[in-house]
Formats: sequence, structure tokens, C-alpha cells
Amino acid sequence: TAELYYDKFQDYSNAQAYYDSALSVLPPNHASYISTKKRQKVLNDFVKYYNIAKKEDSLQQVIKLSPQAIDELLDKTILAQDDQEKKLMEIARKIASRETQRGAYTGDTKNRWALYDPIAIQSGKGAFKQTWGNRVLEDNWRRSNKNNEQETDSTVTKTNKSIDKVIATSFKKNVSDRKKELLANLPNTPESLEASKKRQEIAYYQVGKIYQLQLNEPKNAKTYFELLINKFPKTIYEPEALYLLSLHTGDPYKQQLIGKYPLTSFARLIQKENQGNQTGNDAEAQAQYLYASVFKLYEDEQYDIALKRIEEGITEYSGVKIEDKMSMLRILLLSKTKQKDSYLQALNDFTQSYPASALLPRIKNMMEVVK
Repeated sequence: TAELYYDKFQDYSNAQAYYDSALSVLPPNHASYISTKKRQKVLNDFVKYYNIAKKEDSLQQVIKLSPQAIDELLDKTILAQDDQEKKLMEIARKIASRETQRGAYTGDTKNRWALYDPIAIQSGKGAFKQTWGNRVLEDNWRRSNKNNEQETDSTVTKTNKSIDKVIATSFKKNVSDRKKELLANLPNTPESLEASKKRQEIAYYQVGKIYQLQLNEPKNAKTYFELLINKFPKTIYEPEALYLLSLHTGDPYKQQLIGKYPLTSFARLIQKENQGNQTGNDAEAQAQYLYASVFKLYEDEQYDIALKRIEEGITEYSGVKIEDKMSMLRILLLSKTKQKDSYLQALNDFTQSYPASALLPRIKNMMEVVK
């Protein structure tokens, strides 16, 4: 069922639920266990960010409504919640009743027998009479306590009363209090709206990446990447989004990436593809000389000149061994020249471009300070 939802219907929310269930009963030594677990992980991430995107989209639309429209929407939401709660409690009541009744019969199940051979039946009847004599055909003929059935009915009744009590408690809050709780979740202050948009930005980016890199659905990825770029023009994820878009759409996004973000690793990847890898001993030596001269300018606090030269060097000497050091020096210079957006962009780009760099812990510390 999980594979059907995943492969045929591309219904990833339902597929995720079924993969979760399958993994809970699948033995770790099963041939499909590892592949199932990997797919479950992808779907867990997808559903998480997809739901965040939907939720934040909805909340931001709600706050645009008039107070009267919001009040009416809250009434409908509460009614829907009540209806769902009642359905769940009814299911709970049926399950509890069934389990209680089942428990009443477990005591004698090991002594029950059923025979289908007529000869064996006659033999059994004879053996029964010898042991028990002629017995009246009635319920619970062998039980010492024949009130057990009544006790079972009593237990079922008590269980139902307990569930009814839970239902009553869950609906005890008046509508006004419940509305206040729902209103508290709306991003109706500048701070909460900013936080909502940040969650939305990250969710668009993550959903787009999962669609493209894990689910192989570039059209859906394109939808989310374009939503990200259009709704968040200064997003730090734009260079990567443009690069991933360029893999399927081509030149328009490549040119946009190189034009807007020529110093990012994603732009340099495209330039490398176009030019080929031209790094050699001479390039390494020249890059080392450039780095030393720019670092001297940095120490002398000639930040603007140093920034211009290091950016030219990063473009010219793409792929050299000290590329991560050059990128770090650029980040320090962006900080000194107070170019906040470019600084944040460069920090994010560094973490993705140089995951094995010895400078990465320092970069992460810098990102924590920004947060």
C-alpha cells in the first residue's frame, strides 16, 4: 500500500503513514528494511516541511481577513474539531468495549475444543458423559462464577462512562476560551509574522529540494523554488535554488545565477562546466600570492580595496586548494564593510561549498552569533 501511494499516486502524506506502519513490523534483517527506512526518512522530512508550508500559508491568509470573517472562521474550525473529537472518541469506545469483552473469555480458551469428525464427536460425547454426567445446556455451564458475564457487561458500561467523561472534559472549555487559544496561534504581530515567514521560507526551500533531489519531480520543485524566490527576494537560499532550476530549465536561470551571485560556489560550478578545470601549479602559486596581499590590506583596514581584490581572485582562481580560505577572508571583509545580506549569503554558501573545511566550525559559530 505504501509503494502504491508513493509510486502510482505520488500521494506522499499517505505513503509516509503507511511506510511508518510497515517499518514498525518489518524485521531489521528483512531484505527491504534498509530501502524502506531510507524512503521513510525522506517522506518524514517531506511531510514535515510540506505541512509547515501549508500551515503558514493558511495562517498568513487568515490575518488578512476582516475581524468578522476571522470570527466566523474560528466558529467553523471549532465545530470541525468537535466533530472530529466525537468520531475519535466513538472509535475509542468501540475498541475498549471489544477488548473488554475479549478479556472476559481468555480464562477458559485453552480448555475449549472443536471437532469436525463425526466419529470423534460421538467419542467425545461419551467421554463427556462419563466425566460430567448429564448437564443442562446453558451458558457458562462449567464456570464456578456464573456472574462473570454480568461483570463483563458492567466493565463495558464503566469503560463507556469513562470515555464519556473524557468527551465531556474535552468540550468543557467554552467557545470563547477556545477562540482565544486559536487566535493566539495567528501571526498577528510584527514579531510573530516575521517568525511565520521565516518558517515558510525554510519550508519552501526544503520542499523544493526534496522534490528535485529525492522524489525526482522537477516540475513541483520548480513551483516551490519560484515561490521562494518571488516571495523572499533576499533569501539566502536563492543561489542554490537558481542552480537547481538551471539543471532542468537551462540558460535563463544560469545567467541569473552568474549575474546576481557570481562569487557563490553554485555560480562557479557553472563556470567550471563552461570553461573546464584550468587550475595548476601556477594558479595555486598566484592564488597564494593574492591571498597574502589581500590579507595585508585587511590588516591595514583597507577593507573596500581588499574586498574587491578577493572577489576577483575567487572568480579567477576557482578550484584552488585555498579556495575555502579565500572565501573566509571575503566573509570577514563583508562583515567589516557591513554588507549584511551578502554576509549572510556567504556564510550559508560556505557551509554547503566546503563541508570538509577546517574553517567550518568557525563559520558555524559566526552563524550562531547572527541568529
